[in-house]
Amino acid sequence: MAGIPMHPRLDAGAKRQHSALGKHTRSTWYPPASSIPTMHRRKAKGNQIPTPSDSLRGNTSAHDPDIAYQRTRDTLIEVVKLVRAGTDATSFLGPLKAVCEISLLFLETTRTVNENTKGLKILRDSLEAHISILDEGYLQAVEDERMDQMPEALKDFNDAVRDYIATLKGILARMNELKHSRDQGMNGFFRKITDSKMNTGNIAEYKQEILQATRVFEDMTKLYQIQLQAEVWKVARLGPEKPRPMGTQHKTCLPGTRVSILQEVRHWRLDPNADKRIFWLCDVGGSGKSTVTLTMCEEWDNAEGVLVGRFFFSKNARQTSETDDFCSVIAEDIGARNKAILKQIKVIKEEDPHLLIRGLRHQFTKLVEEPLQLATTNIVLVIDAMDECNKEMRGELINLLVEKLPLMPKLKLFITSRPEPDITAILQGRAIVRGMHFKMHGKEQQSNLDDIRAYVDVHLVDLLTEPQRWQIVKRSNGLFIWITTAHLELRQAQGPAAVGATLKSLLTRGEGGDINQVYTSILRRLRREPSSGSIHKVMGTILTLFEPVSTEALEEITGIADSELRLILGSMQSVFRVKSVVEFLHPTFREYLLSPYNVDMPFDSTAMQSDLAISVLTVLQKDLKEDICGISVPNEPYPRNTDVMDLDERLERLWTSCPALPYAAKYWGYHASTVVMEEHVVQPLRRFLESQILYLVELLSLMGHMHLIRNFEEIRRSCAQQRFGDEVEVS
Repeated sequence: MAGIPMHPRLDAGAKRQHSALGKHTRSTWYPPASSIPTMHRRKAKGNQIPTPSDSLRGNTSAHDPDIAYQRTRDTLIEVVKLVRAGTDATSFLGPLKAVCEISLLFLETTRTVNENTKGLKILRDSLEAHISILDEGYLQAVEDERMDQMPEALKDFNDAVRDYIATLKGILARMNELKHSRDQGMNGFFRKITDSKMNTGNIAEYKQEILQATRVFEDMTKLYQIQLQAEVWKVARLGPEKPRPMGTQHKTCLPGTRVSILQEVRHWRLDPNADKRIFWLCDVGGSGKSTVTLTMCEEWDNAEGVLVGRFFFSKNARQTSETDDFCSVIAEDIGARNKAILKQIKVIKEEDPHLLIRGLRHQFTKLVEEPLQLATTNIVLVIDAMDECNKEMRGELINLLVEKLPLMPKLKLFITSRPEPDITAILQGRAIVRGMHFKMHGKEQQSNLDDIRAYVDVHLVDLLTEPQRWQIVKRSNGLFIWITTAHLELRQAQGPAAVGATLKSLLTRGEGGDINQVYTSILRRLRREPSSGSIHKVMGTILTLFEPVSTEALEEITGIADSELRLILGSMQSVFRVKSVVEFLHPTFREYLLSPYNVDMPFDSTAMQSDLAISVLTVLQKDLKEDICGISVPNEPYPRNTDVMDLDERLERLWTSCPALPYAAKYWGYHASTVVMEEHVVQPLRRFLESQILYLVELLSLMGHMHLIRNFEEIRRSCAQQRFGDEVEVS
């Protein structure tokens, strides 16, 4: 069918249903091109992703059926394109994309029926055919084996589709009853009036019900569209297995919580005369700063008159704990919302192919300061968790921002951090800084306890009684990380007895609000597991990795079988996030594992580095080979990378078959260089350098990461320092 391509698994069924509809609808499946509203698009790694069209912001009455239909249709078109964009990067969105497309298909036919249907039978047959299409798409979506990995917004949208189907089935059931009654001639009533009189009254009633169901679906879709626009865009831009400087690992505030701080931030952003152009939200770790930050980012993304560029620092990955990618991420984020800025950034990158490996100051001038001169609206740079950035790098970054701010009159900065001495020394007391040392934790502030009570009433109402919920609220001492971790640990408990034992431990062990005591309880629980040795290995590996990896890559790196690994990860969901990648839920747990408080499961950093170095060298030895992507042609010169049109697809297939290879190719040198003096590391390193080195160079070229050739320099330097030159040569 022309117009909107359908998911391959649905093509055959959809065509059968399409044929069943008859000629009266076939010519109006899709509107003429001129009727499709203009979509403002944002670019993300080649994908065109729309932002809400003007038609969704009109002030016309929603009670006008034509306007209600148009708004719903516009919204659905945008959601279809959003999900399609995500599908390009994440195949598990494919089934849901098909459901969205079928929803639009159904809406188009319903519109045609509403306009042209003159008989009850035609309306009933059309509705039945399209419920069948919609139902088939929904069933295939929920049966998808990776449904559990979908972003929450997509799961919610899937539920909305399910409810929409159920409502339409109810309407169809009553149509069938009416048809059956008329065919049977109940009391002779239907024989006494003409079909046209009967159809006129009933068709109007059914059309109104279909329109009402569509309006409800519209309202739900608009809500999820905002969330999808953020979630799918970020996944499509950054990939499901890459660090996420866009903050996708965090959640937004629950409605009705953090009201005062959110209002403070909104007022600061909207004040055109504010001298304090830096808003510094400073509080202890685990108090909810990142949640506030993501809430404001999503709000500003959907507001008029502001451009947002964001970077969420995180110790979970090297990329998000250093400033090497800061300017490029900020530039891409803002450029995605402004075509003129995006064009300027593209020109600048083309003029200097080495721009992204130059110093921070030069990158900031070229990628941020100069392009933002083209902005016609206000701009907010959002920098979350500055304290999780490398200490030397964050000092350079903060000083640079403070220096450049007076030269960029449309710019404001929103920064969050813990009260680290070096950050405080730069920001505190400056005239341009609105220092918000908010007490977002502690039981002294009643609003903190109220917010935590709201969280508990949402998430623990099915596990705990009201008195128990109030006990755990008071025990949190107003610290959000304590209550969220306690909530997840209670969810880990199997059965009422286990829930009771976990609750007792949370209420009695240590001081209230002490997150370290919660982590101690979790480690003691894990230590009692039969697979505690494997748990220790998995935890140590995640702790040592430079960036999060997928469960498939983790399986290959640790050598732990998939079935056992999934059980292990399932037992640690109160401290690890297990989705497309496996990562720490909060930096406080990483800090705890490396602190003196951790006496139950201590880690030897040298041993962990040695094990990981051997693992990544083994991966390289096993997976690397000549012409690894199969791009050469016999008897012809080896092609240039730019001439291989499907290179990205070939690399994706390679990562699917060798999930740990991209990580090993990027970080082998950093792991091996720190333990090159270890005897059991020398031999695998020698084998790799003697047999696989050229294959790795070829792979780095295909990946566009030739700058990672510096891994060899890391090894050379370490060998020289350890005087291993006679055993390992790096020429």
